[in-house]
Amino acid sequence: MRLLKNQNLGEANKIFANDKYGVIQFLIDYPEMSIVPTRERGLILEGMFSFSAKPVDGIEISDSYHIRILVSRIFPKAVPKVIELDKRILRDDEHHVNNDDTLCLGS
Repeated sequence: MRLLKNQNLGEANKIFANDKYGVIQFLIDYPEMSIVPTRERGLILEGMFSFSAKPVDGIEISDSYHIRILVSRIFPKAVPKVIELDKRILRDDEHHVNNDDTLCLGS
């Protein structure tokens, strides 16, 4: 788990004080992700998101995407925004990417 040390993490400090939303576990599960300092309210997580998935009757796929997750200070009332930073995913409706480059999280 990479946390940015000796940085003023602002809102992140409040989240770690009471980690009821699982940020610490997320950082443990995805060790290439880390907290990015921000002057804005909320939390930014960024890094390589690596995963593997295997459908019941399919082949396993593994991949990694460089992403940024923007978590609003009013989470969970507002859904986090996720941006795939290397633009490997085509930017169109068919690939569930919104006009502002955020990924559609509803499907």
